[in-house]
Amino acid sequence: MSALGIWLRHAEYLDDAQYSFKCAYKYAQNDRQRLTLTNSIALVARSQDDFAKARALYLDSHKITTQLQLPNVTALIESNLGYLALDEGNIPEAERYFRSALSNNQNIDKRAGQISTGLNLLMVFLIQEQQINFERLYSPTATLTHAFPNEAKQALLLWLEIGYKNLTGGFISQKDKQQLQTAYEQLESDKMKQLVARYLANKLDVAVTLPASIVAKDFTSPWFELVKQCDWKR
Repeated sequence: MSALGIWLRHAEYLDDAQYSFKCAYKYAQNDRQRLTLTNSIALVARSQDDFAKARALYLDSHKITTQLQLPNVTALIESNLGYLALDEGNIPEAERYFRSALSNNQNIDKRAGQISTGLNLLMVFLIQEQQINFERLYSPTATLTHAFPNEAKQALLLWLEIGYKNLTGGFISQKDKQQLQTAYEQLESDKMKQLVARYLANKLDVAVTLPASIVAKDFTSPWFELVKQCDWKR
């Protein structure tokens, strides 16, 4: 059910993804599984722009992960709360969550997590024009990102580097803008493209195309009715 929900979410059958995740949650066998599934349900809620529901789910999970001392899961939830704050334009709150997520990832030496949260925090510093904070965090984050074979992370780093160049009075050439347009298409998700378009592209005068809005649709295979009923015999 969890794997099906992930497939449905990526295929943009959002209501049906919720059915799958909620069914999986019904049969979850431990707190770890329930936390993962709650995070999945919240991700779908965010994709549906139901920010209140997503926040409530994330905050509930955050309490549990803190109590169970699961810093890697806590960092993931804090990152998602940070994204949610960016969606709603609450930059100081986004900074607070991304700082905490970065600290958790550093404490457990999780390289992928350090890269993601480091880039997120750099973006928040850039949005707020906090030059000194940006410069302090840039070098370790850039070093990790360049050594990590992830095109989407490197694409976001390029946006941040040229954004910093603009912040410090550097000239943004037409070649820079073309590179940013290419990098924009390499970003990891439509949500990230929306954030980059909203917070960075306008300042840099770079023309980008926003992702198309998700159109509500139903997954119509007959067997999916069994998923909706969620009454599996053990």
